[in-house]
Amino acid sequence: MRPLIVIAASVLLTSCDSVTGPNERLVVGTVAFVSDPVVIEVPDTVSVSVPFSVSVHTFGGGCKRIGPTEVVINGLDAEITPFDYTMTGDGVVCTDILRVFDHEASLTFAAAGSATVTIRGKEEPGDLPFESIHTVWVR
Repeated sequence: MRPLIVIAASVLLTSCDSVTGPNERLVVGTVAFVSDPVVIEVPDTVSVSVPFSVSVHTFGGGCKRIGPTEVVINGLDAEITPFDYTMTGDGVVCTDILRVFDHEASLTFAAAGSATVTIRGKEEPGDLPFESIHTVWVR
């Protein structure tokens, strides 16, 4: 009976992270990282009502993995925000590697004209906001 009490006490004395595991949070993706090149691909010209792809790379370390890519379209204005998952919590140890995640987004503009595609993200170091604006001709 005594070993059972010791095991129960040791479980109660450990932190919740070590019992339930680390937590994963969704964070805005790092698009600009130190001196690495920013990689964003947006076509110059697209067709009305025909889907097209936009690509943006985000950077992370050993505790990050690719997350969803949010797309908001309002008329001829589109905003794209890539997100990544990151592990947090006591005892989380991350490998010191640089990972690159390729976020793809599909957009469709319903009218002809000059459209604006804005990529929003984060810049490191400094946890600064990042924004890149692109003009797309919709024919």
